[in-house]
Amino acid sequence: MEDFAKMQNTLSEMATTRLLSAARWARIYGLIMCVFSGFGLVMMLVSLTALTSFSSLMGKGEMGLVYGMFFIYLVVLVFMLYLNYQLVIFGSDIKNGVSSADEQYLENGFARLARYFKIISILMIAMVVLSLLMMLFIGGMGALMAPDAPAYPQNGF
Repeated sequence: MEDFAKMQNTLSEMATTRLLSAARWARIYGLIMCVFSGFGLVMMLVSLTALTSFSSLMGKGEMGLVYGMFFIYLVVLVFMLYLNYQLVIFGSDIKNGVSSADEQYLENGFARLARYFKIISILMIAMVVLSLLMMLFIGGMGALMAPDAPAYPQNGF
């Protein structure tokens, strides 16, 4: 087995070009998604301001669910802003690491990319599990609420 400490830590020219291209696209995607997340936050705050004026007309008891949904939406938007910021910093760190040949920038960039994919993977697994549970719950409720009908007609043809 080879000693990994003796391996050369340089990238080929093609690998460097592709790594810089991936970093550039990750940075562009991250910036676009940061803008959309920020726009969503602004729109949510404007909507929340308008909703507070309507809550005085409707009564405060009925608006609790709406405020709860807005809070969840706020948490999701802030979390997505954080994730997209990780992509932007990944792109910047990789570009700085390749241009200055500094391994610390490369390590930080890849650590941010790993964190991004780890969080996204956990979220995707949670979404799949929640979707399956919802399907089981809705299907079970549908089966319980179905009328007791015979499997075939009793009257004949």
